[in-house]
Amino acid sequence: MGSRFCPGPELFPDGRHRREALERAHRGLLRQPAFWLLSLTVYAGLGALALLLQVMLPTPFAMAVCLATLAGLEAMLFRRAIRRSLRLQLRERGELICIACGYDLVGAASIRCPECGSPINKIG
Repeated sequence: MGSRFCPGPELFPDGRHRREALERAHRGLLRQPAFWLLSLTVYAGLGALALLLQVMLPTPFAMAVCLATLAGLEAMLFRRAIRRSLRLQLRERGELICIACGYDLVGAASIRCPECGSPINKIG
């Protein structure tokens, strides 16, 4: 089964195709103004947190906390967009999976995903 970040990586033929799909997803994300707005908000908040921690804990530990928080927030905020992009790319390749949840729809008899209830739309 796939990892939690990349839905069904085994559905991509090989590592090269997986890397290309992730790069394409990231490029698409970077083109969205919401990405930059949220990033600036996160950085501003972390800057304030760093100043507060430097006053409270004037050690390298404060910077480590800020960097770890930044990585976690970036992953949380944009994981959904990356996963959706990867699922769309898999659908474009002919894999029948749910765009909303990643459920394998091969053999699904209804017009809705049996896992999440989203409508099954044909791509391409």
